[in-house]
Amino acid sequence: MMVIGIIQGWLLSLALGFLGAYVLTKAVSHIKENNSKDHDKFERYFSRLLIFSTFLLQFSRWGNDVGNAAGLLYGLFDPLVSRFVCALAMAFGLIVLGRIVVGSVGIRMVRLLPSAAFVAQIVSTAIIFPFAYVGVPLSGTHVLISSMIGTGMATKARVNTRVTGVFSVAWMLSFICPGILAVAIVSVVRLF
Repeated sequence: MMVIGIIQGWLLSLALGFLGAYVLTKAVSHIKENNSKDHDKFERYFSRLLIFSTFLLQFSRWGNDVGNAAGLLYGLFDPLVSRFVCALAMAFGLIVLGRIVVGSVGIRMVRLLPSAAFVAQIVSTAIIFPFAYVGVPLSGTHVLISSMIGTGMATKARVNTRVTGVFSVAWMLSFICPGILAVAIVSVVRLF
């Protein structure tokens, strides 16, 4: 059943994000501690790499997220128009709502050094891109958050459990509520 496959991909991507980020962060921390005399220089190097990893992450996330949203419009519009409309809406959403999410994720949930943030982004990209490439829909946000939590725990950064608890409840509701709402809407529409 397709729903079971989506749920399995969703759960697998969360586990891979957490574990991959935890293990890779430990490896990068080991390199930093044993091979770098200047920790500030090490972090400055990774702050420049963050630009590259951010591009890769957003490329894979938008490929996945726009693909998920545009799939609903394919039957109504040309596929290129569908993707363009969805990409435009995502860009507008980033401008309007992005700062709120940035504050929740980048400040209140966990603060990461550039090397740790780089790891979280690279691990997320390594998960999201292949899933999107083979057509398995998943949540890029869930993957990135689980990677950030894994990275935060590996570096012993303070992970705000209250914020992550709110995220966890929201994730479960974001999977259940749209399904319930869709059933309700279709049921009402069928009455007419």
